This record gives sequence, structure tokens and C-alpha cells, in this order.
Amino acid sequence: MKKERRQELETLFIQDPDEDWREQLNPEEAALIARWDAQFEEGKRRLSQVPGENQDNQNQ
Repeated sequence: MKKERRQELETLFIQDPDEDWREQLNPEEAALIARWDAQFEEGKRRLSQVPGENQDNQNQ
């Protein structure tokens, strides 16, 4: 994957709340985004376990 395309995907992943762009990914790009999704969810899970952090999440 070209560096420019990866940077474009990073921008979309971070800044674009509309996820229609995900439907147009090739298999390599989709795998990369799936990995980022999993890493993001794992990060959120770990943050929710830090005492005193994200109290709103802990109360849900």
C-alpha cells in the first residue's frame, strides 16, 4: 500500500464520522482498518480500567 493511501485512510479513520468510505476498501485496506478498530477498542477497554479515569464509562 502506498504511503499516501495509508495517510488518507488514517485521516478518514480519525476524522470522518460517516463510515460510508469503509464500503469502498480493497481487502488489504479493510484488514488494516479492522486492525485499527480492534486496537482502538482495546485502548478504550484499558482506559476504562484505570482507577479515577473515565468515571462516566465506569458508571454505565
